Amino acid sequence: MEIRAPRPVELDDVRAVMLAGYSEYAAWAGDDIWEEWSAEIADLESRTHESRLIVAVDDEQIFGAVTYYPPGAGGGYDDSWPREWAGFRMLAVSPAA
Repeated sequence: MEIRAPRPVELDDVRAVMLAGYSEYAAWAGDDIWEEWSAEIADLESRTHESRLIVAVDDEQIFGAVTYYPPGAGGGYDDSWPREWAGFRMLAVSPAA
């Protein structure tokens, strides 16, 4: 297993893993909420200005991903999250894993 930043050509695979990892909540959330939430999950690029995307890879297959916010980035949340704290969002593991 390898933990690393994704390669640019792997971003679609990362999106697919993250969406699959959260897909169990689609029925619970309902169509409107899931549509909004899945768009946020898939929008990797909007989080990269203050975060790091990290993936777990085995046999060249991405099976997990997380968005890590280092200290000073605010954890990716609103002002309720202290900026000096590290945090992560969108931790996802492929259901097949």
